[in-house]
Formats: sequence, structure tokens, C-alpha cells
Amino acid sequence: MLPLGVAAAPMACLTEWRVALAADLLRESGAPLDVVARRVGPGRGFAVSPVFQRAYGVSPQEHRSAGPRCVAAARSRA
Repeated sequence: MLPLGVAAAPMACLTEWRVALAADLLRESGAPLDVVARRVGPGRGFAVSPVFQRAYGVSPQEHRSAGPRCVAAARSRA
């Protein structure tokens, strides 16, 4: 349950959390995108990729290659 005053819809919050978790797993685990997608929620890599691209401005593969610079840039846009 979301605290009072939170404007975001529950599914939007869940999606944001899943994408952030996927970003961490991509950088830290070295696991393939399909494995990461299954760990963070229902779906496959091809379904996660466009959502990730919208949130971070780069593909999951580019994020993995860029490392911390990509995360800092994404957080500054949020």
C-alpha cells in the first residue's frame, strides 16, 4: 500500500522499482537480459528492453557497458 499523498499509480511504482532492480542486476551480475527480466518480474528480455530504454535513455546492453555514468545520468533526469 502506498502512503497517503503519493501521486504515482501503483503499477507505475512497481514498474519503476523493477527497472531500477534490473539496472542493478545488469551491472552487477553479468546475467543475460532474459534471466534479469525473469528475476525482476514477469517477462522476457524483449519486453523489458523498451521499458528500460524509456526509463534510462539507453538500451540494457548500453547500460551494462556504461556502468555508473549511465545510472547517474538517469537519476538526474528523474
